[in-house]
Amino acid sequence: MSARDFAVWYDKLDIIDLLDAALLGHASQPRKGCLHAGDKRFSDLAERHLGDRERWRDIWELNDMKKGQKIKPWDCFLLPEK
Repeated sequence: MSARDFAVWYDKLDIIDLLDAALLGHASQPRKGCLHAGDKRFSDLAERHLGDRERWRDIWELNDMKKGQKIKPWDCFLLPEK
């Protein structure tokens, strides 16, 4: 198991965010954010990463989501620029 796997197992959201930032935050890679276990909507992801719940549409469109498409905890999505 990786460090991130352990953080997920023990539901340590702050550690998961730090690891995601380190693993996914490289300048050569697009910025991504992952849903947490308690997230129900893209608005939760938008508030955590972009500071605005209303920006969920930006994430939706950037990831070419379709109506009815299933999402689950720990799925990761491209994030728009702040």
